[in-house]
This record gives sequence, structure tokens and C-alpha cells, in this order.
Amino acid sequence: MTGDLDDRGIDALLRSESVAHLACVLADGRPYVVPIAYAYDGFAFYAYSADGMKLDALRGQPRACIAVDRVSDAATWTSVIAWGTFRELHGVDAADAVARISARLHTVASADGASGAAERSYVTRTAGVGVAYRVDITARTGRYSTGGE
Repeated sequence: MTGDLDDRGIDALLRSESVAHLACVLADGRPYVVPIAYAYDGFAFYAYSADGMKLDALRGQPRACIAVDRVSDAATWTSVIAWGTFRELHGVDAADAVARISARLHTVASADGASGAAERSYVTRTAGVGVAYRVDITARTGRYSTGGE
């Protein structure tokens, strides 16, 4: 059986996962999709990234799409697509975003029994300089399949 997720189902999936795929458009018009670790507050996705292609694309074209999935098998899955607007964060807002992401990664790594490295962002693990940002949600939709007929 397949169907549409209601708002509660969409929120439940977005709050339970910690990795999404972010889609944006490069300056030359090519679509670009990358995985991101995120935190979600009901209104926006918060993320932290090394400066590079993804941030260049989002700065040039701030519209973004984020996909979050939970897949048990080919017939049993839940998926949410959210559209929104990118905003780079600075100062207290950036520190808040990093704290949200760190807390989320720590919680997920602890629950999964993952290594200590899984508790830290890629930027932190590589000792790089990071940029905090958020994607404010403007629309979202979700679907599911239970694997039954």
C-alpha cells in the first residue's frame, strides 16, 4: 500500500533522520545533489559545510530542495521532499546551528552505537573551516509504501 504522509508523518520522518540529500543548481545550470548531515526544528534544516561547490551554488541561487528517506527494502519506504530558501548564518545564529547539528549527530551516533567520529561533522573531523546555514522550508510533501498490495 502506498499513500501520502500527513504533516505529522512528515515531521516524524524529518526529526528521526540525520542525513538528507540537498539539491541545488550550479552556476552553469547543472543540477547538483549532495548528502548532508542536518538538524530540523519544524521550520528549517540546519547544516554545516566546508566552503566549496555546494555553498557557491546556494549563494548564487538560494532555492534548494531536500530529500529525506527511510528505506527498509524496495517495497517499504518513507520519503519526504522539502523545498526552501538557503540562508548563510553568522555569529550567534551560526553557533546555534552548529550546536543543533552536533547534538543531533551525537544522539544518532549514541543510539546506533556508532564510532566517536560519527558524532562530529565532516568539517570538524577534517579540522576545516565551516559555514553554518539553514534552508527555510517553503513547501513539503511526503509519501510512503508499506510493501503490501
